Amino acid sequence: MADDPSAKLAKADPRVVIEDARPQAVRRPHRGRSIMSCERWFGDDTLVPSKLEFLSAQISQLTRADMRVHVRLTRFDIVEYCEFVPVGEGTGATRAVAGSADGVYGAPTTGDTVVMHLSGEVNGTPFDLDSRFDYGLMVRFPHPPSSSPEYLRQLRGRLEQLAKDVANIVWEAELARIQSGRNP
Repeated sequence: MADDPSAKLAKADPRVVIEDARPQAVRRPHRGRSIMSCERWFGDDTLVPSKLEFLSAQISQLTRADMRVHVRLTRFDIVEYCEFVPVGEGTGATRAVAGSADGVYGAPTTGDTVVMHLSGEVNGTPFDLDSRFDYGLMVRFPHPPSSSPEYLRQLRGRLEQLAKDVANIVWEAELARIQSGRNP
């Protein structure tokens, strides 16, 4: 996930605490319910750095050094669907595709799609976020999706956006706190 694979993530920031309330089984890589489902669930350590380290580092960079951040995760899924399998939950967020009439297509409802879902609470405020992207035009069999630089850019960009959305909740609460202090 690092732009430069030799680059190290910033040292862990003790002011950003991630409490993981997810069941242990979902933290490991696994396949969908049946062998034919063609769902590959990324475990926490499937990515380098891990999903939680990445999330913590991003939130740390997006908030002030004096802000305490407590994230309680109830869900952090990254699922890769392939072929003509019905795709799980997601926003259907659009992405530009060369050659389309208006330059934008929605993510498909079947196959070759990555769906990300992040939910829980940050500083007591609930959040439920998701994103998806189509990788069908990024790779060709027999190469794995992760062999595509565009796939990796999309994956990193979507995870960065989810972290920004969490950090924005922290900032909104901070601004509300400041505003309430000004209005007696």
